Amino acid sequence: MSPEPPCSRKAHPTSGSANERDSSRPGLADLFAGAADKEERNRRIDGAVRVHRCSLAEVGDHVALLHSTINMIAGQQHRALKRSER
Repeated sequence: MSPEPPCSRKAHPTSGSANERDSSRPGLADLFAGAADKEERNRRIDGAVRVHRCSLAEVGDHVALLHSTINMIAGQQHRALKRSER
C-alpha cells in the first residue's frame, strides 16, 4: 500500500515549486491520526486548512464532510483561538 500523498495545493508562482512545498506536508491520514473526539477533529481540521494549506475539498473528502462544513468548522476554530489569545 502506498503512503497517502500530502495535500495537493498548487504553489504560488513566487513561493517555490509545488513539489518542494508538498514534500514537507504531512498526509491527511497523519494529520488526523489519533483524533479521539469531535473537538480534536475540529482543531485538526483548522490546522490542515490554515497551517498545512490543504484545500477544503481534500479535508472534507478525508473526514466525510462537505467542503462548506469544513469552512465553517475552520472559521469557528480560528475565531475561538483568537478569543482565547485576548
